[in-house]
Amino acid sequence: MSSARILAPPRTVDPYYHQAERMAELERRLLLLEGDRSRPNYIPVVTTLPDASTLPDGHEVYFAFSQTVNPTSAKKIKWHLRFDLADSAWYTVGDPEPIYAMQSATETFSSFSANAWGGVSSNDPTVTLPIPGEYRIEWGCGQFFLSSIGNWYIAAYFTTGEQTANGTQPTSDICAVSATGTWGSGQAVKKLTTSGANQVIRHRYYHTAAAAANLTRGSAFIKAFPRKFPV
Repeated sequence: MSSARILAPPRTVDPYYHQAERMAELERRLLLLEGDRSRPNYIPVVTTLPDASTLPDGHEVYFAFSQTVNPTSAKKIKWHLRFDLADSAWYTVGDPEPIYAMQSATETFSSFSANAWGGVSSNDPTVTLPIPGEYRIEWGCGQFFLSSIGNWYIAAYFTTGEQTANGTQPTSDICAVSATGTWGSGQAVKKLTTSGANQVIRHRYYHTAAAAANLTRGSAFIKAFPRKFPV
């Protein structure tokens, strides 16, 4: 006895359902590429720090900017910052890249005045701090020379008045002190708190010879590491 095979009726395909499914899959893949802004682990990239009055504790951002330095190097930098509600301040996360100015050329300033702060040339390194707050500043020279009897000093000159370009030797801010007639080098580190945006920091030099002398410097640099930004 033979039995007849009963075939199931063809399944109806809903084209709108499958189109929506494909769109959802495409959206999912795009989010994997660019980051899901609705997820708590998404960290936005900003060029201005957001208003802290509505921020939760622990909110994080990447602060992106192009450094302003002399000699010119418009390098793009991104700092990872986390908001501390109790301290009402942004703190850096991890090991942030510094703003870095470097003048590798060796230059000589003839008849550099004694007992007065000054620069060697327009190539003296400078950095501009993009956000007011607390930084660690490192500066120095790979080589330095004074042609007459006296000591030489290197300082980072803060344009808001921390170091005044006058005839007073600094009690701090000194990078290096050397005996006359020998090549020397040195560097120093200082914590700096600024109160305004776009503060400029630059090299300044000083010597104690009896009269003007030739001053030579090379491989001069300044680095500015971010630490804390109060709101």
